[in-house]
Amino acid sequence: MPRLSSGGGSATSAGVRHFALSFCDQALSSAGNFALSVLVARRSSVTEFGAFALVYLTYQLVLGLSRATGSEPLLVRMGGVSDPRVRAGSARLAMGWCLSVGSVAGAAGVLLALALRMPGWTSLLWFSLLLPVLLAQDLERHVAIAERRPGLACVADGGWALALLGPVLLLPTWFPSAASVTALWGLGGAASSVGLALALGGVRREPRAATRWWRDSRQLIRGFGTEFLLVRSGFYAVTYGLIFLVGLEAVAGFRGASLLMNPVAVLFTVVAMTTIPQGMRDGTATELWRNGRATASLLALSSLIIGALLLVVPDDVGRAILGATWPSARDALPGLIVWTAGTGATFGPMICLRVLGAVRGGVVARAWQSIAVLVGGLCGGALGGGPGAAMGVAGGVWFGFVVWCREAHRTAQHAELLAERPLAAPSEVT
Repeated sequence: MPRLSSGGGSATSAGVRHFALSFCDQALSSAGNFALSVLVARRSSVTEFGAFALVYLTYQLVLGLSRATGSEPLLVRMGGVSDPRVRAGSARLAMGWCLSVGSVAGAAGVLLALALRMPGWTSLLWFSLLLPVLLAQDLERHVAIAERRPGLACVADGGWALALLGPVLLLPTWFPSAASVTALWGLGGAASSVGLALALGGVRREPRAATRWWRDSRQLIRGFGTEFLLVRSGFYAVTYGLIFLVGLEAVAGFRGASLLMNPVAVLFTVVAMTTIPQGMRDGTATELWRNGRATASLLALSSLIIGALLLVVPDDVGRAILGATWPSARDALPGLIVWTAGTGATFGPMICLRVLGAVRGGVVARAWQSIAVLVGGLCGGALGGGPGAAMGVAGGVWFGFVVWCREAHRTAQHAELLAERPLAAPSEVT
C-alpha cells in the first residue's frame, strides 16, 4: 500500500486542526451570546426581555452589516495575497471601516436611549457605548482565522464567555438586572478585543481608512451587503413590525423560542463548514442536485426531531432557562420549529447553486424568500401575535424553499446539457 508523504500528512493534519479550531471559535461565540440572553431572561419580566431582544436584534443587524461590508471583503482580499505588508494594510483599512460603522451606529443608539428612556434603555445605552469595540473584536476574529491562527480567536471568545459567566455565577447579587449583565458582557468583549489586537501585533486604524476601504473594496461591499440584506431583511422587518402589531411580549416569545432552537443553528454551521462543501463538489450536475435533495431532507428531519424534543420539555425546566418568558416562547415554538426545518431544507438547493456558480438564481431565490417571509410574518403577527408571526415566517421560508429548488433544478439541467453537448470539430469553427 502506498504511504502518504510526511508533507501531505502534515498539510492534512494542519487543515483538520484549522477547521476544528475555527468551529470551536464559532461554538464559543454562539455559547457566549446564548448565555447572555438566558441570563437576561432570568432577570427580566416578559416586557423587559422583549425590549432587550429588540436591542440585541439591532446589535445583530449592525454586526451583520459590519461583517458584510468589512470582514467578508477582507477575507476575500487577504485570501489572494501572500505579502504580509499588503495583508496588514488591508486589515488596517477594514478596521477603520468597522470602527466608523460602530461609531456612527453607537452614537445614534446613545441619542435614542437618552431621548426615549424606553424599557430596556440602559441595555441599549451599554450596547451603543461599546459597539465600536465589539465590531473591532469581530473583525479581529476574522483576521486571526484568515492568518491561519484560529486558536487566538478561540481563546479570545472562550475568555469572553468566562468573563461573563464567572462573575455572574460566583457573585449573582452583584448583577441583579439585565443592564448589569449587558454591561459585564460588553466589557468582556472589549477586553477580548484588546487581547486579540495585542496578539495579532496591533490591528491599527489608518487615517481616512473608511473612505479608502470603500474606494478599494466597493464591488465586494456591494455584493456582500446586498446578499446580507436579501437574506435577513425580511426577518428583521417582521421582528420590528411585531412591536407595532402586538407589543414587546411577542418579541420576547419570538426571541426565547429562537434561543431554544440554537442547537439546530450549530448543526447547520457544522454542515455548512464540512459535509456540504466537500461532499457536493465532485460529480455531475445531476448528482449534485440529488445530493442537495438528500441534504435538504436530512437537515429538515434533524430540525423536526430536535424541535419535537423541545415541545415536551417540562415547564419547570423551561422556566429555569427563560424565566417569565417561557410561556410566550413555548407558544411560539411550533412555528419556530417549522421555520427552522425550512431553513435547513434550503441549504441543499442553496449550495447546489453556489457550487454551479449560478449567482443570478441565488439572488432571485433570496429575493422571493425575503418577500414571502416579510408578508407571511407580518400577516401572521397581525392575526395571531408572536405564534402567528413565527408560523407566517415559516410559511415564507418554505415558499422560498420551493423557489430555491426550482432554480437549482433548472440550473442543474442546464449544466448537464452543456456537459453533454459535443464540441465542434476544428473544421466546423468559423
